[in-house]
Parts: sequence; structure tokens; C-alpha cells
Amino acid sequence: MKPWKDLAAGDGCPLCSLGEDSNEFVTFVARLPASRLYLAKNQTYRGTCTLVYARRHVARMGDLGREEWQALADDLRKTERAVMRVTGADHVNVESLGNTVPHLHWHVIPRYADDPRWGRP
Repeated sequence: MKPWKDLAAGDGCPLCSLGEDSNEFVTFVARLPASRLYLAKNQTYRGTCTLVYARRHVARMGDLGREEWQALADDLRKTERAVMRVTGADHVNVESLGNTVPHLHWHVIPRYADDPRWGRP
């Protein structure tokens, strides 16, 4: 993989090049107005997804304009609600990290009261 600084600038970004394809880590689910939704192949928590900002390469939320942020927030809200509805989860954790792949994306992780790590990250 390229150095983090190059990836943050969009050079060789694996999430930009993923498009609507699937790979060994994710399966493409849907295109939303500002993003693409993928189902993670690692299903430690049933229904785990990744929502990837798709309008352009962006490394951080602060790089978005107001309209871009609103569109992504709407997609994230729809995703969280859909995951809750489909999985029957007790809660959904959402996290945005970017220190490994610096392209704005959200991990959407359903949690269940009977899962072995309930109450912990």
C-alpha cells in the first residue's frame, strides 16, 4: 500500500478505486446520493457495513462543504435506520477513523445485547 500521505491526497486511494465493485473485504450493496454502502465480509457483528463518501476523494469531514456534509449525514442516517430495521439490533455504533485508509468513510456496526462484547467497543 502507498504511504498514508499519498493516500490522504487521493493518490492510489483504495476506496476511490473500489467504486461499485466487491472484493475480499466488502460486498457492494447500494449507491446513495452522496455515498456507497458496502456489507463487510467480516460479520463478527451481523450486519456490519461501511458507508464510503463517493462524490470525490476526501480525507476528513472538515474537507466537506456544508451541502456535502448534509448529504453524507442524510446517507448515514438512512443507513443506520436500515441496518436497525433489517438486523433487529439493539444499538448501532458508527465510527469514522481514517488513520489506515484516509478516505472519509463510516463503519456502521450493529450491536446486540447478547453479544459477547456488549457494553464495550
